[in-house]
Amino acid sequence: MQFQNEALVDQVELGRRIRQARERIGMSQEALAEGVARDQKAVSEYENGKRKLPATDLPIFARVLGVPVSYFFEGVFQ
Repeated sequence: MQFQNEALVDQVELGRRIRQARERIGMSQEALAEGVARDQKAVSEYENGKRKLPATDLPIFARVLGVPVSYFFEGVFQ
């Protein structure tokens, strides 16, 4: 079974979407880190695509950021 590359979200794109959602609500990295029980350095590394975010953590990030989990995989959240 083959997947089309454009259907996959890489760590850099996932990080960009996390940052975009965080900035959209005016949240600091520190506040996000507290909300997801991580440190600010980890959040920075997630946002910059330098650290892999476990898929099991996506619902936690989505809840704290006020977005559906699908936001991380689909088009622009409005």
